[in-house]
Amino acid sequence: GGLAKSVLSSVSKKADDKSTQEQICKYLNGLNSSQLISLSGMAGSPLSQGTADRIVSFAHGVTPKGIRKVVKWSKRILLVGSVMTKTLKIFSKYKHLLVLLVLVGWTKSAISRPVVVKKAAKKTAEAISNA
Repeated sequence: GGLAKSVLSSVSKKADDKSTQEQICKYLNGLNSSQLISLSGMAGSPLSQGTADRIVSFAHGVTPKGIRKVVKWSKRILLVGSVMTKTLKIFSKYKHLLVLLVLVGWTKSAISRPVVVKKAAKKTAEAISNA
């Protein structure tokens, strides 16, 4: 938990840095297919020429502005995930109270709700009482 959080925080701070973003773009824009094929071969996962070409064309389209957008959206997604996790923990901790609250509310509304009498039933009741 703590180490992973620390690493993510460190990476997040680095990704926010403009000079780091420019370095990443400079590296990706300078990448070519033969370098990528060589690197993937050294990593033990060789790529075909077509796949390498597609990855390189994507890498050449990366900009600092694009990196900023991805970082911003990633932070938002992580924040929403964190809030949802905390909310679910609270729900699971107090679910018996939530169920009780719903039952009490339902019972109260069932007791205090007025009974609707249809016109036909009303006329029938009047006819019986008049007879």
